[in-house]
Amino acid sequence: MEGPLAAPTRRPDAWISFVLVAGVLAIYVQTLAFDFVVFDDDKYVTGNPTVQRGLSLEGLGWAFDNQAVSAWHPLTWFSHMLDAQLFGGWAGGHHATSVVLHALCAVLLFAALRSLTGATWRSAAAAALFAWHPLRVESVAWVSERKDVLSGVFAMLTIWCHARYARSQSRAAWLGTFGCLGLGLLAKPTLVPLPFALLLLDYWPLARRQSFTRLVLEKLPLFALSALASFVTLASQRSFLTSLAGVTPVQRAANALVAVETYLRKLLWPSDLAPLYPHPNLPAQGGVPLGEGTVLVSALVLVTISLAVLRARRFPPLAVGWFWFLGLLVPTLGFVQVGRQSLADRYTYLPAIGLAVALAWGLAELGARVRTPAARRLLCAAGALLLAGYGLAAHLQTRVWRDSETLLRHTLAVSPRASVMRFNLGGWLFTQDRLDEAIEQYRAGLEVDPANARMHFDLGRALHTQGRTAEAIEEYRRAAALEPRNARYWYQIGLSYELEGRLAEAVEYYRRTVELDPANEKPRKRLAAALARQKSP
Repeated sequence: MEGPLAAPTRRPDAWISFVLVAGVLAIYVQTLAFDFVVFDDDKYVTGNPTVQRGLSLEGLGWAFDNQAVSAWHPLTWFSHMLDAQLFGGWAGGHHATSVVLHALCAVLLFAALRSLTGATWRSAAAAALFAWHPLRVESVAWVSERKDVLSGVFAMLTIWCHARYARSQSRAAWLGTFGCLGLGLLAKPTLVPLPFALLLLDYWPLARRQSFTRLVLEKLPLFALSALASFVTLASQRSFLTSLAGVTPVQRAANALVAVETYLRKLLWPSDLAPLYPHPNLPAQGGVPLGEGTVLVSALVLVTISLAVLRARRFPPLAVGWFWFLGLLVPTLGFVQVGRQSLADRYTYLPAIGLAVALAWGLAELGARVRTPAARRLLCAAGALLLAGYGLAAHLQTRVWRDSETLLRHTLAVSPRASVMRFNLGGWLFTQDRLDEAIEQYRAGLEVDPANARMHFDLGRALHTQGRTAEAIEEYRRAAALEPRNARYWYQIGLSYELEGRLAEAVEYYRRTVELDPANEKPRKRLAAALARQKSP
């Protein structure tokens, strides 16, 4: 049997790497013809003037100090700027970078597992399961999720360097581990549990005989790096941490339990995948409250699996893989919530490696215990069919990301009450002059989230464009009632009244706008012109 850190003289590593890359390309080469989508791509690329300018000293400083989105990841910003420099507005180029990075992740994972265990074919199976699974689609086909594949590359390099260090105890390998982790954290801070994962690898497959205390002390600089990244990230996310302010710790814990069990189910049977699953404690966003039975079943499943893998002491890959999965999910389980989702496919990018390892080694161990060659061949064929099935499902799921309308309508088919996706779809339809459809989406969204001021306002814009001014004014007034400090809403009401020739009402709303936003020259000029028209005979 292949053992840890073994080094056979002849290995099919090059061919395995070729097959891994070929599989990734077969799934994702179609993205080169895809467009950007209206779901966050504007914040990261198309509507971000700093990114659009490409690489610059000013942009590099901005990347470390900005709060454009709810995460701190300067290295990811650099990669978007470089793509803008190289490809401009061609979405295919941006997609190509993500595909290349994911293919590199697959090869590096294979190399790291091969270096850790000496098990060529098990490492290949785990890497293929990771790379070709449908849950990877969101991280690869969505330009805004560049941080997943970029941080993944540095995570794999961290693991590989740690394997080298465990073998040689060389300073260069340790510095490589430290440096790659640091770069990974600069790409996506959710890598903070990776030092914990390295401790798991020390147990298996490295079987390092040092005391646990010594192994922890050895990694203190890595834990310190993760702590620093956590502090910086939380400091930069302060303005985003109130989105679930009304959700209690018990509700957060319940959602975390159900989320982990849901990830497990989707990893085994990937169906109904979408970029947004509304949080159950946010019914206004389309969330459906969790029942006690659902939470209890999820808790029972997770506890049962945890106890089972702990009892299987003679086969440590199961425990290491399972606790890798749980440990790397911790930053995304909503204990510190950013955003309004209950879970997300993209959050499984690195955690899923643990389950891939457990499954690959588990099936291989089962095959080793099968006595007849025919049964072994049948088991190998089943494993190959499983990988092929996941790859085909990933190829089909990737098509969902072809363009904004396809993505948004698919998401609403999976989560029909997701009001934010109704809002995004309505906005996209408005830009395409499909006003009746846009109005339909806005109204459907407001049925779920009637207190959404922005949706009332955009519905008013669509109605106004159709010439339905009276209805538009009512929607603007509802928006202003919900957010009375938003000068834009008051200004739009004033403008609508002026266009209707109702100058007295227009003047009233222009004055309110000027009170709220005195530095804005446009409403002051409108107010002056309206007052002048009132005085003229």
